[in-house]
Amino acid sequence: MTAVVRYLPADGTPLIPNPDAARAAARAELAHPPYHAHEPSLMQRFLDWIAHRLRGLLEGVGGGPGSWWVAPLLVALLIGIVVAIRARLGPLGTRIRRRRPELFTVTVSAADHHRRADAALACGDLETALLERFRALARDLEEQAVLVPRPGRTADEVAAEAGALIPDAAGRLPAAATAFNQVRYGGRPGTRAGHDLIADAVAVVRTAPAGAGSAR
Repeated sequence: MTAVVRYLPADGTPLIPNPDAARAAARAELAHPPYHAHEPSLMQRFLDWIAHRLRGLLEGVGGGPGSWWVAPLLVALLIGIVVAIRARLGPLGTRIRRRRPELFTVTVSAADHHRRADAALACGDLETALLERFRALARDLEEQAVLVPRPGRTADEVAAEAGALIPDAAGRLPAAATAFNQVRYGGRPGTRAGHDLIADAVAVVRTAPAGAGSAR
């Protein structure tokens, strides 16, 4: 018979653990997140469970007498469950969708935004140049007292409010706001044409007279 030699480290802990220690070590190892990275979500497991139960019920009723109405009933039950779940999760999704896109990330003057736009344009950074030029436009409108400064105002609101007060710019401001939104929130690249469109709106705003409804 061959004897099993157990080597012990200096602290006396066996290098070959007993069965209980081995099971505990295995459970601790398998509890680590990487082993569960590809497991389905809780919602997916719940939906899979419902589908499994429905499949079992449908197989159970089979084609027995009077069973023709069971399948539509079960389908309606499933739809009701899904609708209830979506209604429960709805408020969170609505809060996310209603989060307003902020126009400004910092509070600086129109001149500072124009300088940032000029510097970005000189470096070929059309995205920053376009965004900063529109921010400069919005800040120009506030500093000229066309618009009353209001935190949280969006690009579309700038275009709508200022367009109603400066008729000469009404045709340019919505397009300028769209160019800003497409780059800032739509993931589109900045273009020289988009920047120049906003710069043209800036020039019109600076020279066109504001209507009687302005903040002046």
